[in-house]
Amino acid sequence: MSKRESKASSKNDDNPAVIIERLRNYISELIKENAYLKKELNQALESIGGQKPLHDPETIKKIFDMYLEENKSLQKITEELTKENIKTKRGGKWYRSTVKYILENTQYVNLGYITEDKLKRAQEKLRKNSRAKK
Repeated sequence: MSKRESKASSKNDDNPAVIIERLRNYISELIKENAYLKKELNQALESIGGQKPLHDPETIKKIFDMYLEENKSLQKITEELTKENIKTKRGGKWYRSTVKYILENTQYVNLGYITEDKLKRAQEKLRKNSRAKK
């Protein structure tokens, strides 16, 4: 590279339009990489856990809040999710077993949707409720 090309190149490095374009390209690459990593994570989770987790953090948080904070039963949660037209990961109907699976699933802590404390509280409440029914 000649001195003239080097000076032109360094001037371009300070150009806001060039910086913005580089940032756009970088963000685009991160988005592609994130999609790839999500796919890889789903495949890994399926291979060890059998099912993919629901990927809507808001719905997951809502389920935990309804169960722990609002003290709603599994049945009431399924009714409310259905009434609000919130779909399962496969676009299907909500069942008590689906909600229970979510409340027991450690993958949502690993994905950062809920805290470990919230998961433990939900699991303990599920255990107490199952013992009370026996």
